Amino acid sequence: IEESKADYNKAEEELAELRKAIDDRKEQDSEIADEINYLQGQLKMAKADAKRWKRALQEDGTSGSDYRFQISMLQKANEDYAETIQERDQAIQNLVNQSMAQEAHVRDLKTRISSLLKEVETVRMQK
Repeated sequence: IEESKADYNKAEEELAELRKAIDDRKEQDSEIADEINYLQGQLKMAKADAKRWKRALQEDGTSGSDYRFQISMLQKANEDYAETIQERDQAIQNLVNQSMAQEAHVRDLKTRISSLLKEVETVRMQK
């Protein structure tokens, strides 16, 4: 009986771990969705700025030398932004990979809990 109680307590602990892992996964999914929405908004703003600058340059008709400084500043900002996006994309990919690993761990825990509960039930039936 003591062994079955220990098995049952262990199964409950593993179930609590599983529930926590699921909650953590849901929180990560929410954070990833928020980050994706933010990045999509930033991308829309960058595209709108690029169109506005292109239109302004075409309509102005002055020489391009008047805008070289502004263009170089925009190019630098664009490079910085591209680097930031790459870092965020990598962070998102890392979170996705972690999430997939946690899903596999959750599946393993579910299987383990199921087998432990079956063992507990078998022990109970034998007594």
